[in-house]
Amino acid sequence: MVGSITVSADHKTVRHGQSVTFAGHVKGVKAGTTLVLQHRMNGKWTTLRTTTVVNRNGNFSIRRAFTAKGNETVRVVTRDGKVMSSPVSVKVS
Repeated sequence: MVGSITVSADHKTVRHGQSVTFAGHVKGVKAGTTLVLQHRMNGKWTTLRTTTVVNRNGNFSIRRAFTAKGNETVRVVTRDGKVMSSPVSVKVS
């Protein structure tokens, strides 16, 4: 088993410019590992300049403000791209 990441958003709907905190837990990923936030854009996953590190309990949180209106689909991925979460959607109005 390579590992797994579970993530959830503290808000499902936000106004543009408002921050969303994505929090979750990892299994099979070492503490101190860098995680990045990616969003789906034009059918491809694009890495955002938003990072965090896994704490010693295997937990993490990552904040991001979205400025484009519409639905944002994001996921959390290890920097090496080997472990990723399921996508989470946030509606930006």
